[in-house]
Amino acid sequence: MTYTALMRMRQGREESLKGFMERFNRTARQVRNVDQRLIVSALTSALRPGPFVDYLYTEELQTMAELQHKLTSFIRIEEGRAYHKAQESEPRGQVQRENINRRVHRMEEGPNGQRRMDQSRILQHTHHTPLNAPRVRVMEEALRLDLLKVVRAPTPLGADENKYCRYHQNRGHTTEDCNTLKDKLESLVQAGHLQKFVRRHQTRAPNVNTNKKDRRSRHDRSRSRSRSRERVVRGVINTISGGFAGGGPSVSARKRHLRSLHHVNQVGVDRKSMHVISFSDEDFHAPDPDQDDPMVIVAMIARYQVGKVLIDQGSSANILYWKTFQQMDIPEGAIRPFHEQIVGFVGERVDTRGYVELKVSLGLEKDAKELQVRFLLVEADTSYNALLGRPCLNAFGAIISTPHLVLKYPADRGRVCTVRAN
Repeated sequence: MTYTALMRMRQGREESLKGFMERFNRTARQVRNVDQRLIVSALTSALRPGPFVDYLYTEELQTMAELQHKLTSFIRIEEGRAYHKAQESEPRGQVQRENINRRVHRMEEGPNGQRRMDQSRILQHTHHTPLNAPRVRVMEEALRLDLLKVVRAPTPLGADENKYCRYHQNRGHTTEDCNTLKDKLESLVQAGHLQKFVRRHQTRAPNVNTNKKDRRSRHDRSRSRSRSRERVVRGVINTISGGFAGGGPSVSARKRHLRSLHHVNQVGVDRKSMHVISFSDEDFHAPDPDQDDPMVIVAMIARYQVGKVLIDQGSSANILYWKTFQQMDIPEGAIRPFHEQIVGFVGERVDTRGYVELKVSLGLEKDAKELQVRFLLVEADTSYNALLGRPCLNAFGAIISTPHLVLKYPADRGRVCTVRAN
């Protein structure tokens, strides 16, 4: 197993620190000939933001032995907080039980005055991965691995007594139809757990009694169907779109941009000239030659040294996350309104808090080029501080080599600035 496997690990949204560290340590023991400082660095990137991550950033531990020594205290603190939180949230009294009934299973009046169940709870995930086993079986495995905990809920009034949910341990709906359980299992699958229950496409073995002519005929038909399937486009999956790229946020602005491009093509304007930028073996600096890590750099934004800046050539917007903006000494009066949404790569739409224009330089060189960059302000739960998309990269004339994890762009006096992934 390579170091890349550690870099790909991420702590699940509801995964405890203890559970994740057991999983991380199992993987780390299988990685050979890797500096322990790199393992500690991979752990820092894999953990959710919290007190333990803050401690790792401030102390800069060098070995796993030092880390394990401090880890016990943070696990004990987390478990203590979880216990007290569970005690505080435990329902007390009949009024609270009735509130829970209304919250878990809302009741509404039917046409004849009869009360009926409203099973239309909004799902967290719009798509659920097909499974090769009943959800009851998958749930039992998740409980055995301590990835899931049963959430007991009282049976609501008017519930169907013939239906029983083993996850909520109450009546009114079946385990297979439990929307909460569907979301919990989907989150675990997306986090890399329970993969043996994910349904895979399988091909049947050929019948040994079939003669060669029939097999050739079936093979030809299969190839024909395969080619026809390859020609069918089932949909288009994009990356983050929106913002000011392509002429602006509105439809009219983008139309004006297209008309201007058409006019430029008609008059035959000379193409832009750029310096020759190349990459060689000397640019390799990643510890793993077979890595496929993201391009994450340090950038100077508004004279702040900002780490964990993601380079995303698929994004049509530059994004400064709200938690990062709040740490900067920039008055909120500098924020300009922006009423359009940006669209993520799974189709979700995200509101913005406006936009700001800030001075940006890539890397930490003293004489690095500095440009004014427009950032959309987005409030999101992410481990990155900012995201630089195509508008910023094109303004700098930046060229990225992901195998080298290096970014280069032309600077003044014919120089080429090099920025390495952090």
